[in-house]
Amino acid sequence: MNSLIEQGIAFPECAIDTQDNVKVADVVWVSDQRLDIIEDEDVASIAPEIRVEIRAASNTLKEMEEKRNLYLAAKAQEVWLCDQAGKIRFYNRQGQ
Repeated sequence: MNSLIEQGIAFPECAIDTQDNVKVADVVWVSDQRLDIIEDEDVASIAPEIRVEIRAASNTLKEMEEKRNLYLAAKAQEVWLCDQAGKIRFYNRQGQ
């Protein structure tokens, strides 16, 4: 895992173009290769590899699941959903 961390960067609030308008992830990790593509874009044309969403009290589970599906369709490799109790669920295109 440490070798992956050295080849990318994590940062908060990344706007991504999805099939349902622009969505902003709470936190992302993007590889150096994808960063080269999106770093000068106002809205990322391809999702960072890992997207983290933290469920707020105002978010429904359905909303979180819809975001997860949009991020995976935008080429995210993993989507992490964190609930208010701190429990994290990890998803990829194959499921949880």
